[in-house]
Amino acid sequence: MASTDDRKWSSGAAAVTAPRAPAPRGVPSTGTTPGAHRGAGLTQRFGQTERKDAWWLIPALQAAGLIVLIGYANWAAFLGFEHYHYVQDGRDYLSPFFSPYFKPA
Repeated sequence: MASTDDRKWSSGAAAVTAPRAPAPRGVPSTGTTPGAHRGAGLTQRFGQTERKDAWWLIPALQAAGLIVLIGYANWAAFLGFEHYHYVQDGRDYLSPFFSPYFKPA
């Protein structure tokens, strides 16, 4: 099979050059030199990482927020239609889990 290094490929918009030749032998495709540090890998325990920052804080806060939202949604759904509209002392509150309140004339 002929080499494609000297060919030009053409698309509808512009000419595109052929892909680059593969890396020479002995150099990995990741760009790191052989024997370079690539991480601890299999020597780490389950769930352990090399990161030192609190990367887990934002996902944990998002998960806690979702748990609170799902808990409130279930509480409001099981509460029923008795408590979805609150009117007392000039306050008029409609639960966000129900459709707008229409009072026929």
